[in-house]
Amino acid sequence: MGLLLVSIGSARAAGSLVLIDGVPAQTTRAAGLSEWALPDYPGARSRQTTVLPGLDLYGASGWFVSTDNGVGWNLSSRVDVQAGVRLWPQFGRTSADAPRGLLPVGDRLQAQVFANQAVLPALLVQSAFAQGAGRNHRGTQAELGLTTGLPWGPNLLGLSLAA
Repeated sequence: MGLLLVSIGSARAAGSLVLIDGVPAQTTRAAGLSEWALPDYPGARSRQTTVLPGLDLYGASGWFVSTDNGVGWNLSSRVDVQAGVRLWPQFGRTSADAPRGLLPVGDRLQAQVFANQAVLPALLVQSAFAQGAGRNHRGTQAELGLTTGLPWGPNLLGLSLAA
């Protein structure tokens, strides 16, 4: 079992896109702390910051359970492709969290399909699709993103752009 001391930010590259490695050869485990800094509402200048336990389990058959990525299954056996389904928490907002006129949205689990491909060693194209989003669970959300890394000591500093 690995020990992750602190993970600054979440494993999502941008928006609701998922950022995971390929399926491991054997089950991997990690535990530690994760700092989440989320806007009070989309487009807000103010943020709420909290530190949460970070737990990750990734199975050799593609399943995963993660406080950052939810519960899901990576169906791809390719190292350069991640594609699958997941359930992950969508935190709602109260009337006090949003500007006047925006109605509250409750917390819920959101189902999502995702597909990512590493088109170059340091360039990942990401996509995600969710049905049932929004206040009345009738919305559709589609995202497309690019993630790359810049050398930062022995690691990479991830940079993402998503729409």
